[in-house]
Amino acid sequence: MRRETVLRRRARGVTLIELMVVVVVVGILAAIAYPSYREHVNRTRRTDGVSALLNVAQRLERCFTQFNAYNNAGCPVLDSLPMDSPETFYRIAFAEAPTATAYRLSATPQGPQAGDRCGTLTLTHTGERGVSGDANARCW
Repeated sequence: MRRETVLRRRARGVTLIELMVVVVVVGILAAIAYPSYREHVNRTRRTDGVSALLNVAQRLERCFTQFNAYNNAGCPVLDSLPMDSPETFYRIAFAEAPTATAYRLSATPQGPQAGDRCGTLTLTHTGERGVSGDANARCW
């Protein structure tokens, strides 16, 4: 009889304490992994804004080559801004009105990207890159 009792105790299953330990371990892993995942997603979405800025800058350089001015009325880029980036995570616009010899573009995060720590990305005619958010972050 004693042997049957020992076997039944071993075959009972998982105790509540064992279950709670597993739940705590899963909670700790989730608390560590989720912020890393969110930052990775934001960084991936940020490439949408960066590529859109570089694309518009390249088109503006073509206008400068053709018309010898960034703000020439014949430049088709002037009519296309503001515009959304291809994946619509950023709004591309002139941060300041372009002059004949200079421009400053901005990419403002929108939608699910609005909380990005880098904030608004900027690009000038000299290639100078900037951010309105965390200056220590690797945004570009």
